[in-house]
Amino acid sequence: MRPASSAIALALALVLCALRSAGAQEGEGEDPAEGDYAEETDDLAGVYGVTPFVVPNNTPVGSRTEAMLSSYLLDRHHGRENQPLREQILRSMRFALRQQVRPDSEFAWPVAAQPLGAITAASTSPVVRIDYVQHICSAMMRTAAILDPGISRATSK
Repeated sequence: MRPASSAIALALALVLCALRSAGAQEGEGEDPAEGDYAEETDDLAGVYGVTPFVVPNNTPVGSRTEAMLSSYLLDRHHGRENQPLREQILRSMRFALRQQVRPDSEFAWPVAAQPLGAITAASTSPVVRIDYVQHICSAMMRTAAILDPGISRATSK
């Protein structure tokens, strides 16, 4: 496994565990009944810059979530819990997780590319750049740490 792949795998594992744990604690994560609408199942829940004409890019999800995490942690430092901001952070991370290349979406890649886990420019663009990966993975690791403070201690050793 290449070093970048290891970092992506670590970030993915951390945020998946933390989101599952938070969902179990808060009653989230249950599938809606057929016909019910749940914002978390909306394909574009958690993105920025949505228009009817342009597919949203993945990088703003990472970079704006990094900024929101800083704001959220500043609020917590001052004794305030900003629930709407926390919910937006979680929506964005769920979107980011859905955007990673997985076995069911790697059909569009050449076999030699080994794309599993990649974070692309957008759902319609197979371009991968370090800034896409860096912003999303940074936001994933910081989100995992706010959901489970034990993760922060474990990853800082």
